[in-house]
Amino acid sequence: MQAESGKRKETIENKQKPQTQQISYIDMIKAFVEAGCIKLEKSTDKQDTLMSKYRQQLKKMGLTPEKAYKYYDEEDLRFVFKNDFVVISNCLEFDFTDEELVKIFTLICNQGTEATKSKDQQE
Repeated sequence: MQAESGKRKETIENKQKPQTQQISYIDMIKAFVEAGCIKLEKSTDKQDTLMSKYRQQLKKMGLTPEKAYKYYDEEDLRFVFKNDFVVISNCLEFDFTDEELVKIFTLICNQGTEATKSKDQQE
């Protein structure tokens, strides 16, 4: 008899609980992004595309990254300023906007600092 009353009690409690709403993981993430709670880097694919396009354009011009670097650092100072990178890239007639060139410059700097564990990067 106690087993039956225990089952009834569980059934009554379950009926009184509000139904749990479900949301898919992707919808939850989208909601957090829209609410400004989290910021996603959407540009990973675009970054890869930008770098691929940059490498393709170097190759099309017959330039290796090392040879191209000599255009950017003609005086062998062993550094390149962001503005110089953009100006020289435009002179080389790369097919990028200035904004894209800044992103490419940042990506190149990030790759370099990751590889060398350097904390020396211009803003």
